[in-house]
Amino acid sequence: MARYETVQVTPRIAKQWLGKNVENNRLPKGSKIPAYARDMISGNWQGNTGETIKFDPDGNLIDGQNRLRAVVMAGVPVTFDVAYDVPAQAMQVVDTGAARTASDVLRIAGVADRMRCSAIVRWAIMWDAKVFMGRGGTHLPTTSEVIDRYMAEPGLFDAASKRATDCQNRGLGAGAPAGLAYYLFASIDSEQTHQFFDQYISGANLPNRSAVLALRNKIARSRIDRITRAEQLALFIRAWNAFRDGKPVDRLQLVKSGDLTNLNFPQPK
Repeated sequence: MARYETVQVTPRIAKQWLGKNVENNRLPKGSKIPAYARDMISGNWQGNTGETIKFDPDGNLIDGQNRLRAVVMAGVPVTFDVAYDVPAQAMQVVDTGAARTASDVLRIAGVADRMRCSAIVRWAIMWDAKVFMGRGGTHLPTTSEVIDRYMAEPGLFDAASKRATDCQNRGLGAGAPAGLAYYLFASIDSEQTHQFFDQYISGANLPNRSAVLALRNKIARSRIDRITRAEQLALFIRAWNAFRDGKPVDRLQLVKSGDLTNLNFPQPK
């Protein structure tokens, strides 16, 4: 059960509390801290917003580092409401004047490419909600939903993120659609997914009319043809389905530009 008290936090106390931050908080938002400090010096700081400085049951600071850094910078005491014994899980959703993003929390979890990984996880959640395009609809995943989904399959999402990076570094499309394609395909057949992406990334010894070669050729022109991320994902899926069926492919086609929707979006099989 959390307990609360009001504390006048001096710069010395702020430094002590920041020493309890360790790895349990997001990276400081540099532009926020000087702005907070200026308000504190001028007396314009609004401390009665309902937001507290938070510590978990082990005494770790889990929310408030930007405000505490501002106290140190300002060199003046500031009164805050402080909450103790707050469950550590609250770090996923608490606010310190700027929303904690899923990528903030994935950084704490040690995810290497947290920005790309969070984009893939977010799209996976929307995919399950039948928002296949990755945008629009009414289902916008929350930070907690993204973290919970990642933690359910961390190895698969990490692998998807790595393959996405490999694709993007070689000019083979944007990272998010490639990563989601890997995630979706591996959920169907992991061995064939490895084969598909190995061939796609290397491009070595691909026969004529190969579905993978057709995909490489199409994606290579994505910037010229202005292919969207959703269209890239649809192309991956069409190539995957042909790859699985062993069908020869001369070139990959989509519906007329602008006509791709959640209702006619191709599904991997």
